[in-house]
Order: sequence, then C-alpha cells, then structure tokens
Amino acid sequence: MANEGGAQIEGEKWHGGNAPGLSGVYGRLRVTVGGKPAATLVVEGTYVALIPDVTGPADATVMCSDDDVMRKLLAGELNPFIASMRRMARIAGDRGFGTRVMLGLQVGSPFAAGVNKGDMT
Repeated sequence: MANEGGAQIEGEKWHGGNAPGLSGVYGRLRVTVGGKPAATLVVEGTYVALIPDVTGPADATVMCSDDDVMRKLLAGELNPFIASMRRMARIAGDRGFGTRVMLGLQVGSPFAAGVNKGDMT
C-alpha cells in the first residue's frame, strides 16, 4: 500500500494505520471542520492515512461542527448516524462511501490511540 511505512509526501508525514473494518474500500474522504477543509482521509483497503492535502480530488466530504466531533468520528467513538441526527456532522458527495468509511472506523481505528493527544493532523 502507498506510504504504509510512514513515508513523507511534500515534506509532511502521513498519520495512518490499519483499519480492519475498511477491507475492500478505496477512496478519499475530505474532512472539514466548521466549514473549512482540515485534511483528507486516504483509504486503501485496510490502510488509512490522514494527509494535509485539501485541494486534491475527494469522493466524499464529512463536514464536522468542531474539532472534538472530528476527532471522535475518526477515532470511531462517535456513531456517524447519531452525529448526523444531532447536526454535529454530515456527509456530502458519495454518501455511501462516506458512511462505509465512518462505520468502518468504528470497527477499529488507527486514530483511536491518539484521539486525546492532539496529534490527528
């Protein structure tokens, strides 16, 4: 998989890891916080990486109300359906892809260990 060893792209290290719930899912999910692009989640099967690129193509966009919601969604601690009903987050673009990614992160997220350390991006 691309960048599995933590290689660098444009001088910045990708933060990523293994997410077993995303087996067979491939694409890019843009993450916005408060209406501003924050990062892109690259999904390559069970490997996911959070990269700082916010200008490239994305299959879907998850729009979060604040940083805390973003961190909890990426860590798999917040159900995306509950977040949507509470108007904390919503998905635009390919909603099927975005939902599969968000639910897949609940099975096992590489971002769960760093959720309280502030090292997500």
